[in-house]
Amino acid sequence: MEPCAKVFEKLDRYNPVGVHLGEYAYFLHRRRRNFDQAEKYYQKALEVFPDQSSIHLKYAGFLRHVRRNVPGAEAEYRAAVQTGPTNADALGNYASFLHGVYQNVKDAEEYYTRAVEADDTHANNLCNYGLFLSEEKQDFLKAEKMYKY
Repeated sequence: MEPCAKVFEKLDRYNPVGVHLGEYAYFLHRRRRNFDQAEKYYQKALEVFPDQSSIHLKYAGFLRHVRRNVPGAEAEYRAAVQTGPTNADALGNYASFLHGVYQNVKDAEEYYTRAVEADDTHANNLCNYGLFLSEEKQDFLKAEKMYKY
């Protein structure tokens, strides 16, 4: 058994409602690919920590990419933004979701703008917003600024 798995399982045994729940869910999801167990831990983590933006964000990605549950993913992205209104990861991922899934250019731009305002050094958001600006808005000058931040 991997050392990481041993640590999580020990934590879960001695502290079943600890802050590690969201990370364990993510570990099960990304590393172990045990999706049913991961989903249980995401749900358990959100019951215990409903105001943790990062858990909502990871669960949203799980629902979108693993379960292909677009409405569920959207609800979790919204919850991630509500619980972390200045969380650049949440804002940028929601923008990407809105653009990629719904082709909602107006709202995607709003969330990309908020993401960059929240953290103007976040490489993924700067790159994604730059691509968005060049592809959707044909605003190559502003896109170039995103790449040079």
